[in-house]
Amino acid sequence: MLPLPLKLPDIATPSTRRRIYLPRCMPFLTENVNIYHQDKPYHKLTSDLIPYANYLHEIKELFS
Repeated sequence: MLPLPLKLPDIATPSTRRRIYLPRCMPFLTENVNIYHQDKPYHKLTSDLIPYANYLHEIKELFS
C-alpha cells in the first residue's frame, strides 16, 4: 500500500472517513492513536458529522 498524505477535509463523510483510521496502520503512531480510540466511543469516531478540526486538535494534544 502506498503511503497517503494525511491532509484531511473539514467534515468526515463516508468516502473520506477511512482516512481517520490511516494512522492506525503506521507503527510510529499506533500507541498514540490507540490511546485516542480508548478515550472516544467508537460510534463518535464513525459519525459523518465529526469535524476533523476537533479530531486533529485532540491528536495534537496526544503528541504534545
